[in-house]
Amino acid sequence: MAKVAMLTLTTAVDKSDARVFKEARTLQRAGYKVQVIGKRGDYPIAFETIDGLKVWRVDTTWIHETASNLKAKLRQHFIRFIVPFHSGYAAYYCEVYKLIREDRVDIYHAHDLATLPVAVLCKRRFGGKIVYDCHEVWLFRNRLPKRSKWNILLMWLLEFLLVRFTDAVLTTSEGHTKLMRKLYLVKPVEVFNASPWQNVNEVKVLREKLRFPDREKIVLYLGYLTYGRGLEESIKAMNHVDAHCHLVLLGYGEQDYIESLRALALQEGVEDRLRFFPPVPYDRVVEHASSANVGIAAIKDCCLSYRACFPNKLLEYIAAEIPVAVSDLPELKKAVAKYQIGAVFNPDRPEEIAAALNQVLMKEPEYKENVRLAKKDFTWEKESEKLLMIYGRLDG
Repeated sequence: MAKVAMLTLTTAVDKSDARVFKEARTLQRAGYKVQVIGKRGDYPIAFETIDGLKVWRVDTTWIHETASNLKAKLRQHFIRFIVPFHSGYAAYYCEVYKLIREDRVDIYHAHDLATLPVAVLCKRRFGGKIVYDCHEVWLFRNRLPKRSKWNILLMWLLEFLLVRFTDAVLTTSEGHTKLMRKLYLVKPVEVFNASPWQNVNEVKVLREKLRFPDREKIVLYLGYLTYGRGLEESIKAMNHVDAHCHLVLLGYGEQDYIESLRALALQEGVEDRLRFFPPVPYDRVVEHASSANVGIAAIKDCCLSYRACFPNKLLEYIAAEIPVAVSDLPELKKAVAKYQIGAVFNPDRPEEIAAALNQVLMKEPEYKENVRLAKKDFTWEKESEKLLMIYGRLDG
């Protein structure tokens, strides 16, 4: 079977990057020899074997030290020129190239545009094939500062050229597939980032850890805590729902942003109904989510990538068998309408968010039964068949 290098910029792939680890595990079980290569960052372990899966975390700090020394010698405008490399991308590419040179592989699985350049470099130098795994539309993702028109043109040209060297392209939603076809003239395969099937009957891990009795209702948000996710509006919406209803934010984010959410909750008078819960390993997310009453995804239409998304959190809510209240974005609205698993709202209007939450809580048993039926269509066991089909073609 082929040897595979799974390229990612994350560090603790066994805990934080569900898609990378699920794909690596799936391929490993199918007989492929898989190694995961990510950035080390502050992670203490550079290499480890996790149940037979080799995980490399490469050091990228040397480029920061080099840039720091240059600051004393070069003009400020030149420093600004090298800032894009200061993030560690260039160092990551160098370290990956060294690893591949010493231990050749047959297939490079590049997660998002940031890892694609080194995959193309290695293919050109050592041979092999490339699977390009697009988690989002990189060109139009949620970021600050916003890209200039010149930057958009350059990034589009870069991705357009690099994608010519790929042998398969994966996307995570129907909307992303349509955009990739239009922007880059490729034919992607949708592989939803669904969760493995879990039996969640009578699981109350989150409720027990929060010490919430059954009469207290939990509105759960899963994922990264950042702007553009409607968290501010969700907090404001708590003024318009039952007093026994709590908003729980499970995930991680910048401390300054988290403090701003705390301050907003205090300002709105709902500080006692907002709880922060630390991130948990990907294989324990569903069991934690299952004791919530509603899963919320108030994603804003602030970028084209969000507009076309079918987010992980929605798939995790479905796997946890809890009904949902979601933004009226195309992919989310379509799923809710098809399976009748919750309500939709305008994420810019806290009153609409509250009305959707109240609706779901009122009809929770009915929606919950529909979620159980929808769950059969969204499992990693089903999605992984597409992944193995692609690899079977490339490895043939």
